[in-house]
Amino acid sequence: MRYKTDTLGRRTFSSHTSKPNRSFKARRRDVEWMQFLNLHGPLSSEYLFQLTYDKAKNRDNFNKQILRLFDGQMIYKPIQQRATDPDTRNGHFHVYDLTEKGKAYLKAEGLWVDAVRPSGNDWVHQFMISSITATIDIMCRRNGYRYIPPHEYLARAGSARIENVPFVFDGVRRERNLTPDAVFAIDYGGGSFIAYALEADRDTECGETADWRRKSFKRSVLQYREVIGRKLYRDAYKREAMMMLLYVTVNPGNAESALRIIGEQIGPCPYIAVGLENAFETPFYPPKLMTHLFEEPLARAGKGAWALKKTT
Repeated sequence: MRYKTDTLGRRTFSSHTSKPNRSFKARRRDVEWMQFLNLHGPLSSEYLFQLTYDKAKNRDNFNKQILRLFDGQMIYKPIQQRATDPDTRNGHFHVYDLTEKGKAYLKAEGLWVDAVRPSGNDWVHQFMISSITATIDIMCRRNGYRYIPPHEYLARAGSARIENVPFVFDGVRRERNLTPDAVFAIDYGGGSFIAYALEADRDTECGETADWRRKSFKRSVLQYREVIGRKLYRDAYKREAMMMLLYVTVNPGNAESALRIIGEQIGPCPYIAVGLENAFETPFYPPKLMTHLFEEPLARAGKGAWALKKTT
């Protein structure tokens, strides 16, 4: 047997071939997938399939190629995804990320970028952010736009973190640092360029609290009123183009609460759009490409809906 199997004869989760391919030679498509993981972070195999779908539409061949890349020890399956093992939604796609060997390969070939990937202790939150930015990247490619990743957009600033953002909380002036989950931009062509700050909420953050020190959606809204509404981002990020906040949460109740808080704290607000994706509720499952976040209108408080895809 080439690899370990379970009692039903299926290949086990972390099983490589019994003799790892130490002389692995990456093919062009392998490199594309590895670069995409470098750029975004951990992703479902479905996203890698969709990335190169225009060039290779056969899923069986794709599965063989991904296993070849896995057996070559260039990518691995983060163990945190095992929490969803009993779940069969979306056929239970496996999630992959780069190994140290994969990173070393990209560096040796001059293909590595110092990407600003999701970080922190909550792997599922990182995976949610990666899935959102990867969806937008793929959809930009399909629509003739250019996705500008965080490391490129933030090149002049060096960091997404904005120090000591002033805001008024319940009538008292406060200051707190603000770090969006991601900051990227879309070049729509023809001189149309829009930056997006992303906040991804898995229903782990309270909507409102009386304690201004505790992270809450209310506090974030008040900070973004300064950062985007009053254009503090221009000095912080050294960019002049328009910016939007894309807030993605996991259930309709959270989305409705977010729109209410925005309306109460800011009023009609053109620069915050609210999206919904329930795959990341507990227990989460690896989602399909979240095209609705790009193609469908996203709600705004007191304003018409906003879509990342332009209809011109």
